[in-house]
Amino acid sequence: MNKQLVIGTFIGLLLTAAVGYYFFISKAIPPPAGAIRRTSTAADPVNLPTIDIAEDYSVHFSGRDDLIAHANSIQPHLTVEAWDNALKLNQFGQPIAFPRTTNDCSGLPPTSGLALPKSRIEALKQGKQNILAVPLSMPKCFVRDSSIAVVYDDIFENKMTYTPAGRLKLERILERRIDLLPDAFFTAIKTSRDEFPLLYNLGNATSTFQEPIVIMLVSYDSDSPVLPQDTLPDFAAGAEVVSTRHIYQFFARLTPKQRSDMVYVDTREPKYFAAGYPKVGNLVGINAPFIPSNPAQSKFRPDFLLADLAGSKVDLSQIPTDAKIPLVLIGHDEHDAGPLWVLRELRLSPHRGIIILREGVKGLIPVAQSMPATTDKPAVRNK
Repeated sequence: MNKQLVIGTFIGLLLTAAVGYYFFISKAIPPPAGAIRRTSTAADPVNLPTIDIAEDYSVHFSGRDDLIAHANSIQPHLTVEAWDNALKLNQFGQPIAFPRTTNDCSGLPPTSGLALPKSRIEALKQGKQNILAVPLSMPKCFVRDSSIAVVYDDIFENKMTYTPAGRLKLERILERRIDLLPDAFFTAIKTSRDEFPLLYNLGNATSTFQEPIVIMLVSYDSDSPVLPQDTLPDFAAGAEVVSTRHIYQFFARLTPKQRSDMVYVDTREPKYFAAGYPKVGNLVGINAPFIPSNPAQSKFRPDFLLADLAGSKVDLSQIPTDAKIPLVLIGHDEHDAGPLWVLRELRLSPHRGIIILREGVKGLIPVAQSMPATTDKPAVRNK
C-alpha cells in the first residue's frame, strides 16, 4: 500500500453499521482526485441536530471501500508474554524499558476514557483485538494498570451524548514513534509498519511516522463506566478535555506552532458576549455560540437524547476555514453542554486539534489573572 496514502489523518466517523466508519485521509495536501467534502461552516447559524444526510459528509475516491474493509481487518492481538518478547529490544538491539506512564503524565492527570469506533469496540469485545494505538499530537497521560472508560465514537449513530461500551485495563503501554518500533513487533502482530496508522481512528489528531504514539495492550471489561451526571467528563470524542487547573501544564507540552496558531472559541449564548471573557495571554478569541431552543439543551447529561436538540442552532461564521488550526472551546462552566454541540458540528468539517476547557469561563477567570502575557515559552516536547 502507498505510504503517502496511509500516513495521513484517519478520521473514524461511522457511515453505516456495515462499513463501521468513514474517513478522511490527508497529509497537508489536497484530498485525492475526485474527493468531495462538505463543510458545515456557514455564514448563518445552522440547525441542530447537525446530521441531516450522512453521505454529504463523506469522502469519495477510488478504492475507498476496499481501504475501509482492510482497515477494519487489522485487529492486532498479543498475549502479555508475546508483547514483552516482541518489544524486548529496539531496532538497534538495545533493551526497551516499559514505562508505567507516558511522558506527559508529569503535571497532568491520567486520561480517564477513550472514544472508539464501533468496529474497534466490537473487536475488543469479541477478543479479536487487544492492542490500541493513540496519536500523541495532543498531550495525553496514560498509566499502566489503570482502568479507563470506553465509549462509542459514532457521530452518525449515537443516540445519546455519551454511549458507554465498557472499561479497558491498560496492561502495557509504550510511547514511541512508529519508525522506532522494532520489526519484531510488526511481525508479531502480522501488520506492516506502513499499514499500522490505520488503527488511528480517534479523529482529532494528525500523525506521521515521526510523531509519537502510545501503543497499549489492553483487556476489555463489559462493566459499564460511571460517568459524571451533570458535569462534563474529562474526555470527549474528537477533542481533548482540559481542566483550567492544568492549563499551564497542558499548554507547555504543545508545540510552538500549536500555541501560536491557537484560537479561543466562546461557545456561550450571544447574551453573554457583552460581558466578554478573560484575556489569556495573546491568544485570539472568537464567538461560535450554541443557541438552544430550550434551557435543557444547555445542561450536560451523559444520557441526553440527541434528538432533543431539535430547534437549537450553532453559529460557526467566525470559525477559521483551515481545519488544522487548533481551537479551544469555552462554555459557561462545567455544566454547560454547549461546547460538545459545537464540537459535534466542527468534526464534520473535519476540524482536528480541538480542546475543551472543562470549567469554561468561570474556571478561566482566576487562571487568566495569573497567566503570563505571552504564550511563547518553550514547549516541553517538540515534534
